[in-house]
Amino acid sequence: MPNEMKTFNGRFKFEIGYGFITMLDSAARNEDEPEWVPRAVFTADQLLNALVKAGRIVFVDAPKPAEAPRVDD
Repeated sequence: MPNEMKTFNGRFKFEIGYGFITMLDSAARNEDEPEWVPRAVFTADQLLNALVKAGRIVFVDAPKPAEAPRVDD
């Protein structure tokens, strides 16, 4: 059974399950039809690539262990 994630901006929510991520849209909802409407289905790779291209996710190089700052206890 898919796991439901929280909504984003009150409009979109995502369900994850069976190897796919389904984006649901609340914009088409009204009082007569309270169901969320599926708008797109992605694989995890497709969604990650789209977020990177949109500038929503930025990957940075992690410091090497020798370069990592020390934390004194």
